Amino acid sequence: MTPVPPQLPTAPPRPVLFHVAHHKEALALIDVLGLRQHETQPHRVFRSDRAVLVVSGPGADNTRAALAPLLQRESFSAAVNAGCAACTDTGVPLGSVRIAASVQCDDNDAQPLCPTPLALALPALPLVTVRAPFTGPPSPPARLIDMEGDAFVAAVQGHFAPEHIAVIKVVSDWGSDAIPSRQQVVQWMRAELPKWLSAIAPHANLSAHAPSDAPHSHTTRPAVWQQVQQNPIFGILSEDDRTALAQLATQHRLSHSLWQQLLDMAADLQAWRETPVADLLAAAPNASGKAVFSHVQRHWTALKETPADYTGFTGAPNAASPPRRIVVRPGTRPGFGDCPVASPKTRCCNLQTLDVAEGCAFRCSYCAIQAFYEPDEIALNSDVAQALDDLELDKDVVHHIGTGQASDSLLFGNRAGLLEALMHFARRHPKVILELKTKSDNIGWLRDNPIPANVLCTWTLNTPTIINAEEHGTARLDQRLQAARDIADKGALVGFHFHPIVDYRGSEAEYADLYRRVLATFAPDEVALVSLGTLTFTKAVVRQLRRTPMRSRVLQMPLHDIAGRLSYSLDTKRRMFRHAYQSFAPWHDRVFFYMCMEDASLWPEVFGFSYPDNDAFEAAMKAHYTAAIARRQPRGGTP
Repeated sequence: MTPVPPQLPTAPPRPVLFHVAHHKEALALIDVLGLRQHETQPHRVFRSDRAVLVVSGPGADNTRAALAPLLQRESFSAAVNAGCAACTDTGVPLGSVRIAASVQCDDNDAQPLCPTPLALALPALPLVTVRAPFTGPPSPPARLIDMEGDAFVAAVQGHFAPEHIAVIKVVSDWGSDAIPSRQQVVQWMRAELPKWLSAIAPHANLSAHAPSDAPHSHTTRPAVWQQVQQNPIFGILSEDDRTALAQLATQHRLSHSLWQQLLDMAADLQAWRETPVADLLAAAPNASGKAVFSHVQRHWTALKETPADYTGFTGAPNAASPPRRIVVRPGTRPGFGDCPVASPKTRCCNLQTLDVAEGCAFRCSYCAIQAFYEPDEIALNSDVAQALDDLELDKDVVHHIGTGQASDSLLFGNRAGLLEALMHFARRHPKVILELKTKSDNIGWLRDNPIPANVLCTWTLNTPTIINAEEHGTARLDQRLQAARDIADKGALVGFHFHPIVDYRGSEAEYADLYRRVLATFAPDEVALVSLGTLTFTKAVVRQLRRTPMRSRVLQMPLHDIAGRLSYSLDTKRRMFRHAYQSFAPWHDRVFFYMCMEDASLWPEVFGFSYPDNDAFEAAMKAHYTAAIARRQPRGGTP
C-alpha cells in the first residue's frame, strides 16, 4: 500500500489592498465586499478575509501616510486605487469607468503602467495627478485627473509585481467645480463595480458579490411615506439623507413605527456629526427592510452607549431660528406656582417659581424652555412692580421662590425694572427666600445697588467643554465665577448648580478641575447651596430637540426611563453624583447639598442620608437657608 504523503497546510490567500481617498468612494466597496471597519485612527481601515480597504483622505501626503503602515506589516496579492477622477474629454460619459494606462504628477514625466487583467475589460486613459482640484476647462487630449494616483503607484511599486497594480477611476466631472453628491458617487460606484471586480477576482483570489439590481417586490405604502415626508424631522435632514430615505422607500416596505425610529436616528446622527444615515444606508446589506433598519440601529446604539467625544466637535445652535426679540408689554401677571418639573416620583424641594420673563435668549441645546414658549419672542412685563405688589403670600410661612425657571434671572439686568421690582418684593416679604438663577455675568445693577439678605444669587456651572459646545450665548466659566465672586464680596449669599453633569470622554477630570476651582474661589460661609443634576428629558422635549437643526451631542447617551423621564441609568448617576459630592468634602457640614429631580434611592448612596419625603426635604432646605441668611448681612447698602 502506497503511503499517502502528509498534507501540507495551505497558506490563506492574501487579500487585495484597496485604497480610496474619500469615505463616499468606499461605501460601495464596503457593501459589495462585505467589509467591516477595524480601525478608525489615524485612518479608517475596513477588512474581510479577501480584501483590506484604507480611506486616506485627499492628496499625496495622506495617501503615503495611510499606505505605509499597511505595506510594512502585511502582505497583499494586489493593490488597487479606486475612486473618482475628472476627465478632460467631455465625450467620456460621467459615471463611466476608466483604468489608468499611465500616471504622472503634474510636474513629472508620465510613467506607463503595466497591463493588468483589468486592461482587457476596461478602456484606458492616461492619468495626471495634481496638487489642487482640477477645475478645467476640459481640452484634448483625453486624460484622467486626480490627486492621489501618482503617490499611490509610488508607494506600492516595490511591494507588487507591476501587473498586480491598478488605478481605476469613475469619471465624476469634466473639470467643473461642481462636486457630485455622495449619493451620486455611491450609485456610480455600485453600477460599475461588478464589471471590474469580476475581472480582477480570478487573478487576486477576490470573491465579490455585487448587489442585485432586481427590483424589490415591496415598497413603503404611499400613505406611510407621505407621513414620513410631513414629519418635521424629515425637513431638517440633509438633502443626501432625504434622497437616501426616499430611495429606501422604493425598495422596502417599512412600518410607520420603523420609519419614525429611522428619522429619529437620522436626526441624532446629523446633530452629532457622525456618519450620516445616507452613508449607512449605502453600506447596508442588500437584504430585507428590517435588516437595513437593524444595520442603522446597531451603529446608532453603539454611539449612544459610548460616552460622547467632544474632541474637535463644534456645537452650534439652530441657525435657521430667527433672533429672539424682546417684547415688553403691560398686563401680564407673573406666573407664580409650583416648579414645572416637580414630580412625586422624584425627591423634590417643593420650590415655588415666579416667572417675570417668559423665554430665554440663551440657546442651551438641552434646555426645556424652548418646548414651552414662542421660539422667536421673549416677553417681559412692563407692570412687574405692580404685579408683584398684588401677589398675595402668607406672611407667616417661609417661601422658597425661584425666578430662573422660565428664563435667566440676570440676563436682562434691570430692563423693564425687573431686578428693582424683585429686590423690593424681597424686602416686603422677609420670610421669602428669593433665588436668582443664572448663566450670565450681567451683575452691573446688582453690584451698584443693595441686595436684601434674603436674596440668593446662584450660578449654573459646567465644564468649559460643555459650555463651549452646548451652552450657546452664555457667559464663559471664568466670567460666571468672577460674577459670583463679585456678588459674594458684596456680602450676598451665592450658590451653585452643577446641572447638567454630562458623562462624556474625559468628563471626570474636567469636572474635578471645576470643583477644585469653586472650592479655591469661595469660602463655605459665602455659599448657601450646591445642587447636583444631570440631563433629564421628557419625551416632548426629546421630540423638540430632534426637530431642531443644531449641532449637539446631548442626546448621544442612553435614554433610560427613570421616574417617568429619560435620563442616564441610576448606576451612571450614582457614579457622577458621588464624584461631585466627595469632591466637596470640606463643605459637607456647612453648605446645603441636594440633588435636583432625582430618584430618592440615590440619596443614601450619594450623600449617606435621605429624607423620608419631599416635605422633609423642603423643611431642611428652608431651615439651612434661613440660618445662612441670619449669619450674612450684605454690604453696600441696607436691605
